[in-house]
This record gives sequence, structure tokens and C-alpha cells, in this order.
Amino acid sequence: MKTRACCAGVGAETLIWRIVALCALSVVITSQSYDSISSYFGYSRSFTFSFPEVDLKLEQISGVAGEQSGAQHDQLKMLAMGRPRDKLDLEKRWNTWTTRAAEWRSNPQIQSVDPNWPGRERMHNSLKNGSLWWDEDFETHFLSELEQSQFPTDCKKRHVFAHRSHNAGLLSNVHVFIVPLLIGMLRGFTVLDTTRNGENPTYYGCPLEARNLGCHFNFTSCSIEEFYGNETTYKSANYVTWDYAVIQDEDSFPPRNVTLVEPFRKGRAGVCIDPIMYEDALSYYKVKFWHKLKKKGSGMVGIYGEKDRCTNSRIEPSRLDFLMISMLSGWMLSKTSERVKTIADNIMARYSDESGRPFWRPPVLGIHVRQTDKAREDPFWNKNKKYRDVSDFADKMREMEKEHGFRWPSLFLISDSGTAIESLASVINGGTGNESLSTAGLETVSSSTFPSQNSSNESTSSRKRLIMYDWHSDTHLLDNYGAHNRVPEGLKRESQEHFIATLYIFSRICDYSIVTYSSNVGRFLGEITASQHRLVNPGAMGPVTMSLDNGWGRD
Repeated sequence: MKTRACCAGVGAETLIWRIVALCALSVVITSQSYDSISSYFGYSRSFTFSFPEVDLKLEQISGVAGEQSGAQHDQLKMLAMGRPRDKLDLEKRWNTWTTRAAEWRSNPQIQSVDPNWPGRERMHNSLKNGSLWWDEDFETHFLSELEQSQFPTDCKKRHVFAHRSHNAGLLSNVHVFIVPLLIGMLRGFTVLDTTRNGENPTYYGCPLEARNLGCHFNFTSCSIEEFYGNETTYKSANYVTWDYAVIQDEDSFPPRNVTLVEPFRKGRAGVCIDPIMYEDALSYYKVKFWHKLKKKGSGMVGIYGEKDRCTNSRIEPSRLDFLMISMLSGWMLSKTSERVKTIADNIMARYSDESGRPFWRPPVLGIHVRQTDKAREDPFWNKNKKYRDVSDFADKMREMEKEHGFRWPSLFLISDSGTAIESLASVINGGTGNESLSTAGLETVSSSTFPSQNSSNESTSSRKRLIMYDWHSDTHLLDNYGAHNRVPEGLKRESQEHFIATLYIFSRICDYSIVTYSSNVGRFLGEITASQHRLVNPGAMGPVTMSLDNGWGRD
């Protein structure tokens, strides 16, 4: 560790008490605040960055330290270094892959020594207008209401909505399930997911009695078996639709009974149409819930740059929907199994050293590319009869970096196509898109993948980015079988668990995401990224996510 130049070269014969104090202060600040963080930026090597703004703040502290009281000096130190934190706790958060990104976003000490932080902030701030934000108190109250609804002290004292999964992909099922989950929370009912016929390939490998979302997410303590035989029937086939579930009075849903809820309303031709999201009946309960939050003083919500359109007493329903759905998606993912979290740990172990310290460097960009069997629901395919070239994602990344003056040093890639992952990794790191895993920078992790000690003097094109993905599974599984519903039952559950593990990793490490909203996966990733930042934007370009298309379709 080096002391500042103002201390070096001062002769003992001219050393006065103030200089001694300033030197000591400089050493204390440097040793307590910078060692671990600076070593991170060089990974296992020690080197020094020069940050004029931080240096200036520290010089201001040194210039007045001998004349100010201890309390005043502490205030100045906090301005320069941010809120003091316990060093051991900081080290633990920083050296744990699940908390590193959150620590980076919240710790001014780290931000002040990261040359990418100012540009990243410029990007986020330039895209915030129109975005809906909420604070921790609001989220805590919202999720506590949800937890009470889904984990009651006595399930048999509740009325239960039993939602029937439709025959589609996993995240299509999640998105459809979120609507009755929201209705249940707003009305005070517990919501379960039930098996339609046990033949949905999405749940192959799950126990026959749990071929639904409950196979992968622990979102309630109640089970349908506790209520067997108590189904309340209002229509033929013993099912009611969401609109009926919303508008009926409380007497229609007594405790100790189950109402079976269809996932979709039926159109005139008997085909499924979009689920209820903005109907008056549902709006009534959302407004009621909103006023309940206001009455309790439970947090704040607002819209950046639109003070004339939004106050704490008035939020547009569609934006409130997006906020709630983002929190519900984040909550659902938090309820994934310990097995999935173990898979995530194993994946991320490859991107850590022997002691478990992560190699990757924030900010991390997450990219999702949807291909294989998406063709008919992909607006780009419908127009061009081919999938979007992966270079479109890389071009957008570089365009944003150039505009805002920073660089994403690490990326996490998700795709149902191993070929797409390899091609995108190649293009991102300066290749043509046709290289193998090794030349694309995916096969091995070495120090050459990271910025070197003299990275500030290197051209951007000569530096490889660290590219992370699920190396632990067969990335070409869906390429080989051609579609999600063709994967053999013996491979399906493990494949789904690895997929959920990548979603979990994405939510923990990615600061920004580039996706396509025509995919349920892309939308879900946008929602969980928004949930991590407590910031949502329903448009295709936002402060935490951008979509290369505006389409919305089932998975």
C-alpha cells in the first residue's frame, strides 16, 4: 500500500504536527477503504487507478483536517467515501456472487473507484423519464401482504383459487399465473396452480400430482389435497373465469372451499384471448389496495419526470400493473427450489477463484436470445423469415456504450440455442460469429479474459470481455430436438431447473438487460431486472432493460 505523495519526501526536520496528522489520515483512509476494492479491479494483481474527483475530495479533507473538529472531519470523510461500512461485511458482500452487484449499486466507496460508474449513471439517468419507481417500504408492505395470502397460518380457514395451468412454456405459465395471484392477494384468497391433464411437456419429470408451477416454485404452504371435494361449481366443467372471480361478492367464496379458475376468458369463437389486466372490476381492487397502502403510510411510488401526471395519491393503472407484475415476478423467482440455487452456485463457481471470490466485474450486461421454436410468434421472423442476427444485440450494446461513455466488462448470456450463444459471444469479443467455444472466449476462464493492469491504455477492441453462461448443461439440447416440447421426459426436469438457475443468476448479477419482449422469457427478465432496481418502464427502451422488438406473445 502506498501513502500519498504529500507525505513522501517531507524531511523529519520540517515535519510539523499537521503534516503528521494528514499523512496518518491518508494512510487510514487508504487502508480501510481502498485495498480490497482496488485489488478487485486488478483481480489478483495490485495496481493503482487515478480518480481525480476522489483525489480532490480527499485533498479537501486533508486541507481542513487540522483545523476542524472530529465530527466535522467525519462528515467530510463521508462525503468523499460514502457511508462507512463494516469492512468484514463489505468484503463478504463483495466476494459473494449473489450480493456483489447489489453492493456495487449501493456502495459509494466502490462507485468512486470504478471508471465505468459515471457512464453507467449517465445512461440510467438519461432513460429514467417516464419510469415508475417505488421505495423499500412500499415493496416490503406489498410482499408481506402477498406472503400472508400465500402462507396463511391455517389453510383451511382460507378460500382458495385453484388456477389451472395452460399448455404452454414455463414462463408463459408464470405470466398467466401472476394475474390470479394478484387477484387473490387483492381479495384475500390463497392461489394454487393445478394440473390440467398432466401432459404438458413443460412439467415432464415432475411428480404426477405436481405437474404445475408448484414443481419449480414454492409459492404457497397450502395444497389442493387439503380441500379435495370442496370445489365450488358455478359453470359447466366446474370452472369459472377470471372476470367472474373478480366481480363476485365475498359470500360467493366462503372459507374451506376451492374455486377452480380458468386461465383465459373465451372469445366469441371460443379461442383464448388476452388475460384481464385493465378491467374495471380488477381496477376496483387495485384502487382499494392502493388506498390501503396510503392509509398505512406504507412507502412511496412516483414517476420520474412527470410530476404533473403522478403524485403519491394518483398512479396510472397500467403503470401500477407493471410495477406489481415486476414485484410478483421477482417474488416468484425468489421462491425457486434450493436445488436450483445449488445449480446456480455451481455455474458461477467457474467464474470465481479458488477461495470463491468472483472474477466478474460489474456492471454486468444480460442478454437473452430466443430462437428454436419461436418462429411464428417472433415478429422479426414473420417479417423476414429468419431469426434476428445476434450481431443486432452486440451492436446495440456498443451503441449504448459509445453514447454514454462506459463499457460493460462482463456479460451473462441466456438462449435456447447453443449456436446463438457461441455466435453472440464471438461477435461481442470481436469475432465473426462463426468461431468455436474456445475462440469465442467461452471454453476456459483465464486472466486474459479480464482487463489487464494497464487496461486504460489498451484499445477497446483488443480487450476481451468476460462472457458467462450455463456451461454446466448441454447448451445445444433444444437445437438438437428442435423445440421445447420435444425434449424427452427423462431430460426435461433437469433442463428446466438449469433454465431457472440462469434466470436466478440473471436477477442477481445483471445491471441491465437487452431482450426481445415478444418472448415471455425476455419480458420476465425485464421484470426481474426492474424488480432489482425498483424501477419499471413499460416502453421498449428503459433505464434497466431494452427490447429489440415491441411484440408481446406467449412463450
